Amino acid sequence: MALMKYRAFNKMLKEIKTQKDSEKKAEDYKKVYLERLSAYGVKDASELDDVQLSEFLEGMKSYRKKQISE
Repeated sequence: MALMKYRAFNKMLKEIKTQKDSEKKAEDYKKVYLERLSAYGVKDASELDDVQLSEFLEGMKSYRKKQISE
């Protein structure tokens, strides 16, 4: 009985840790997204022209790949 409770508790802790990690990654991504937009002097990606938008998206794509590989 105690072993089952321990396993359930351990599983719950792992789920909480996974959720917190996911939230932190989302916050970091949003921060980088807004920083890169401010580098172009805009507040929304729709304000970028085609060339800037493609550069911006490539930068975000490379950031995302780097984040996933960590």
